[in-house]
Amino acid sequence: ASSAQTLRAGFCDPGPMWYALPLAAGMHGLAPISGFVADPGRGEAKRFEPDPVNARLVSALFDGEIDFAVLLAPEERSDDAEKPHWLKKRAGIAVRPFLEDQLLLSLPPGHRLARTAAPITLAEMAAAPDLHIYTLSIPGAAMRRLDELLAEHPAIACERETDFFLFGPELARRKAPTFTTRIVRCYRNDGAGRVCRPIADPGARLNYELACRDADAQRLQSVFAWRAGVAQTFEAAERAFSPQPIIS
Repeated sequence: ASSAQTLRAGFCDPGPMWYALPLAAGMHGLAPISGFVADPGRGEAKRFEPDPVNARLVSALFDGEIDFAVLLAPEERSDDAEKPHWLKKRAGIAVRPFLEDQLLLSLPPGHRLARTAAPITLAEMAAAPDLHIYTLSIPGAAMRRLDELLAEHPAIACERETDFFLFGPELARRKAPTFTTRIVRCYRNDGAGRVCRPIADPGARLNYELACRDADAQRLQSVFAWRAGVAQTFEAAERAFSPQPIIS
C-alpha cells in the first residue's frame, strides 16, 4: 500500500486530518504519514447511513491502496444500541475509536445567544430571528452531516464560504456566528472571546474511527500508539477551553 518509508492514509474529513497529522511528525518509531481526504464521488449522504466516502475508503483498504483509513461512524438511531457495529459485516477489517467530535455553534461576544455556553438545539437556532450564520464549507464528512441536519431546519439562515483564506478575515469583519467543531477549534481561531455552544441534536455528535486490514494490525502498532497520543492531546486541548461565556 505504501513505500517502506511512508504510510498512506485516507480520511473522510479534513478536520481530523489537519489536527492529527501534525502530531505524527517526529514521533519515535512512526513512519511519515501521507494523508488525503477522499472524494465521495456521486454518493449521497443520508441520515443514519454511513457516509458515502466510507465505502470508497474501505475498498481502498482491501485493494491495498492505503494502509489505514479514518471513517465517520453513521449517526445512530435510538434503537441501534443492540445492533452490531456498522462495519462488522466487512470481514477482515479491524476498527478502533479515533476521536469523538461535536458540532458547535460559535458565537461572537455580545451576541444574545452567547450569554450561556449551554447546548443548543437546531430547533432553537431556527427560532432565533437574530441568528445569521456565516460558515466555512469545506467538503468532508462533517460538512455533509451538518448539511443533512440543516436540511431539516430550513429556517436557519446560513451563508457559505468555500475559500479557507477568505473566511477568517471576513468572519472577523462581520463578527458573525459560525459553525465549528471541537476538533476544528483546536487549529482554527475564529476570534477572541467567542462562546461555543454544543449542538444538542444527536446527529451533531461525530465519532471518527480508525480502520485497517486485520492482516496489517501488527504492522501498524505505531499507528495505534499515535492514535492514543492524538486522543490524549485532544483531551488536554479540550480542558484548555474555558466554558464560561465572556459577556460584553
